[in-house]
Parts: sequence; C-alpha cells; structure tokens
Amino acid sequence: MSAPVSPLSALLVGLQFGLLALLAWPVGPIRLDAWAGLGWLLVALAIALGIWAIVAMRLDTFSVMPEPAPRGRLCTRGPYGSIRHPMYSAVLLAGLGANLVHGTRWQWIGLLALAIVLVLKIRREENLLRQRFADYDAYGRRTGALLPNLFGPRGPSS
Repeated sequence: MSAPVSPLSALLVGLQFGLLALLAWPVGPIRLDAWAGLGWLLVALAIALGIWAIVAMRLDTFSVMPEPAPRGRLCTRGPYGSIRHPMYSAVLLAGLGANLVHGTRWQWIGLLALAIVLVLKIRREENLLRQRFADYDAYGRRTGALLPNLFGPRGPSS
C-alpha cells in the first residue's frame, strides 16, 4: 500500500526525471581532459552515495515521491546521520559530474533547474515528514539537507 500522491508531488518528480534525462544524455561532445576525469569521479561518488542511502533506508521504505511511505520510519543511519536528503545530493553530484564530462549550455541550465526542483521537493517532503515524525525537527537541527550542516538549520553550538 502506498501513500496518496498529490499532483504537486507528481509534477516535481516528473520535472526531476525529465531534467535528469537531459543531464544524462550526451548531446554535447564528450570531453577527454582533467575536467572530464573529475566528472567521472563525481558520478562514481554519486552512485556510491546513492547506493549507500538506499541500503541505509531499506528498499521497502524507498520512494521517489515526497510523501513518506505508510510503513516508513525516520532513517538516521548511514549517510542520513549527517545529511537529510543524501539521494538528492547524489542526484545533484551526478548531474554536476555528467556536465563536466559532456555538458552543453542547456545542460548547465538544466542542472540549475534540477537544483531548484529538488529544493522545492525537499521543502514539501520536510513539511510532510514533520507532520509524520515528532522527532523530525530535532533531526533537522543536527543534520544538513544536502551537505552536512551547510544547507539547513544548525544544532546548538558548542
């Protein structure tokens, strides 16, 4: 049984996957320089982060939709211990890497658009997670949204 999905969530996910397709498709020339090497490294790191996030969360609670799975639990282990949305971080990292390998001007604009879509999706998802999990605010104070403690509320200072 899956959670009901709003039209806004469906739109955000559709935009996300459309922009990912734009970034993944090598419409520009594939570069063979140091930037391309860095790009491939970023794609590999993104894949590793994405796999780690899925394993930590477990496949039975994984969803591309912002709505939490009905039987889902708040995951705070693995990369979720320091990043609230490691899958979105992996997507952006892979997009950056792909653009370094073969990005055109339109693909760089697509990466910026993808970042905006993911920030909107994060805001929607976090509102739903706050409603579902009483301890989500505390979790949010000690973790960053996309990078550890850089894009989100900070915890108490020492």
